[in-house]
Amino acid sequence: MSPLEEYIGNVIQKYHPKQCFVACSGGIDSMVLIHLLLKNGVKPHLLHVNYGLRGEESDGDEQFLRQFASDRSLKITVRTANIKEQLDQEGGNLQQEARKLRYGFFEEKTDESDMVFLAHHADDQLENFFLSLGRGATISGLCGMVEKNGRYIRPLLQFSRKDLLDYARQNKIEWREDSSNSDLKYRRNLLRNQLIPELRTYDPSLDEHVKIVMKAFREHLSEIRTHAKPIAHEWMALKSIPVDHFSELSEEVAGEVLRYMNESPELSTFLKKLCGLAKSKKVESLNIKGRSYIRSIDTIDIVDEESSQIVIPELLIKKVARLPSKFTKDVLYLDPNKIEGELHLRKWQTGDRMKPIGVPGSKLISDILKDAKQPAHLRASTLVVHDNKKIIWCVDFAVSSEALASEISEILEVRIGD
Repeated sequence: MSPLEEYIGNVIQKYHPKQCFVACSGGIDSMVLIHLLLKNGVKPHLLHVNYGLRGEESDGDEQFLRQFASDRSLKITVRTANIKEQLDQEGGNLQQEARKLRYGFFEEKTDESDMVFLAHHADDQLENFFLSLGRGATISGLCGMVEKNGRYIRPLLQFSRKDLLDYARQNKIEWREDSSNSDLKYRRNLLRNQLIPELRTYDPSLDEHVKIVMKAFREHLSEIRTHAKPIAHEWMALKSIPVDHFSELSEEVAGEVLRYMNESPELSTFLKKLCGLAKSKKVESLNIKGRSYIRSIDTIDIVDEESSQIVIPELLIKKVARLPSKFTKDVLYLDPNKIEGELHLRKWQTGDRMKPIGVPGSKLISDILKDAKQPAHLRASTLVVHDNKKIIWCVDFAVSSEALASEISEILEVRIGD
């Protein structure tokens, strides 16, 4: 048994896939992986994306895989897309959009309990390192791929492209060549065909040295995430980021905290600017996920769009014979003769003002909430009761002096329904 066959056998025993899928292009990498799985008694379900980028050649890849699957009684699912047309209409980066399409397809066709085998190998790992380095990636982008990431298994990372080529030739495995792999307009091809071979002439141990660097990055990243995860959970629970705490974090830690908050690490720079702004300056998040950040006195409050879309409860009104001996903040008693038209309940709006008891003249609702130290991320959900001319009640915070009932007037009891 070859080292490749033995290693794949150990991977299968290690993860016990309930249902096994293989992302396959028809190239040497994925065809070797399928062969290795079959040799170990696993019949995978093939997943293929035809991007339509190479015309007849792309269709030929699909036909090759369909025939291969039919000959071996394997299931195959193909997603056909015209990615060039999509890019012409919507713009974007070809490689990024292709990746998004590919993984969206995998997620759609598999469950979390399934395992999707990917044919990335050691040379891919090396190329990804230099591509990430050239893009100025953070530490997480320089750690390299891991063998298991959720439902995705990459069992060939320990083996080089030459190892796969030798195995394919020894076992007479057929595969399809992608003509675009020689096109140097793609950075990966430039690295693969020119730059990395040149670097290896200067440093024959280049591959091992990069592995050592990536391993060190992974260990460092593990320490960072151990520190970052509880911070993210605390901030999301409080819906608030302490300005002093955020300012003390390193860029690496801040980036991982934001990742755990389902935000882009690039938002870290944006929030640093927000820390220097005046309080109550509202700024939308950069990655447009329905989340806003509002600078308060000592915090940046987090406002999710869904949390700000509250359901307005029912306003309960009834006549009563007398005032209670003890008043509570959740029930209001009004004189109906001082009410203009009908009473309504709504969220407060910018510019709303009322005449609170004990305050000369009127006061903005926004000032009432600030004086009450209501957190900025909760202010949007504050309710007011009003008639056709005036605000009578800022619920939970202030009552107007303009429509209060007395013992000698008719009395309306007003409360908020559940």
